[in-house]
Amino acid sequence: MRALSCSRLTISHRPVLHIAIFRFVSLVLLCALASLGQAADLRYAKAEKVGLSSDKLQQINTQLEAYVDSGQLQGVVTLVARKGAVVHTHTYGKLDIETGAPLQEDSLFRIYSMTKPIVSLAAMQLYQQGKFQLTDPVEKYLPAFKDVKVLVDGKLVAQHKPFTIQQLMTHTSGLAYDFMGSSAVVDLYNNANLRAAKNNADFVKKLAAIPLQEQPGTRWVYSFSTDVLGHLVEVISGEPLDTYLRKYIFEPLKMQDTFFKCLPIKLIALVPITNSMRRETSTLLIDPAIALTSNLLHFFPAVAD
Repeated sequence: MRALSCSRLTISHRPVLHIAIFRFVSLVLLCALASLGQAADLRYAKAEKVGLSSDKLQQINTQLEAYVDSGQLQGVVTLVARKGAVVHTHTYGKLDIETGAPLQEDSLFRIYSMTKPIVSLAAMQLYQQGKFQLTDPVEKYLPAFKDVKVLVDGKLVAQHKPFTIQQLMTHTSGLAYDFMGSSAVVDLYNNANLRAAKNNADFVKKLAAIPLQEQPGTRWVYSFSTDVLGHLVEVISGEPLDTYLRKYIFEPLKMQDTFFKCLPIKLIALVPITNSMRRETSTLLIDPAIALTSNLLHFFPAVAD
C-alpha cells in the first residue's frame, strides 16, 4: 500500500536518518488527529490548562530544529494535542531543498508504512462486524495461500499451521519484505518483481507463489503482511481498498487530505521525495488499484479543517 502522507503534521526526512522518529511522531499525530477529527470545532488551549508544560513542549522545538540545522532532517511540522485541544504547533525547515521553499503548516507528506495502522483499523472494523475471526487462516479468504510452503535451508517444508489474520497484523506470518535483509526468499521476491503487480489481487497471487521465509508464529519479521491484509479487506468487504478507507475511515473522520493519489491542485503542497538531500520528484502519483501498504500515498487532515 503506498504509504499515506500527512498534511501539516509530521517530519520531512532523509530516507535513512531518523526513520524511527518519523514513524513515532507520525503515529502520535495520526492518533491525535483521528480523535480531533470527530470534534465539530478544533480547540486551542494553553498547555498548562490540560496538564502539560509550555517550557517542556518548547524542548521539542529545540531538539527538532537541531536536527534540521545539522542537515539530518529537511524540515519538521509538529503538533501536540491533549483532552481534545491543540496545545503546541511548530513548523521549521524547507518544503523543497532545491527551491528553498519553506515548509508550511499545511504541507503534505508521504508517511509510507504508517499506512499499516490505517489498514489494520479497516480490518478491525470488519472483525468488529463479525466478518472473520482473528484466528482464521488467511487461506480461508485468500485461497492462493493454500498449501504455501516454507523455505528452510534450501528445502521446501510444510507450514506447521497455516498463518492467520492475527499473524498478518503482528508480522509473524512468515512473510518477508523485498528490501530488507538478505535471504533466498528476499531474492525470490525481487526476481518476481512483485511491485509491478497490476493490483492487490495480482500482487497477492504473485506473493503466494513464493514460499514463506519463516514458520508462521515463530518470528517477527517486518514484511508484506499488511499488504496481504489490505487485499483481505477488499475480499471481505467487497470494495477496493481505497474506496473502503475513504468511505469508512477518512470521510467519517473528515480526513479530506488523505488519499492514494495527490490531486493536481494540491501538488504544490506536497513535500518532494528527497534522496541524500537531493530533490527527486514532487509529482508522485499512484494508481489506487495498486494500493500496497508499503508504498501507498496518504495524507492526513489539516489542523485547521
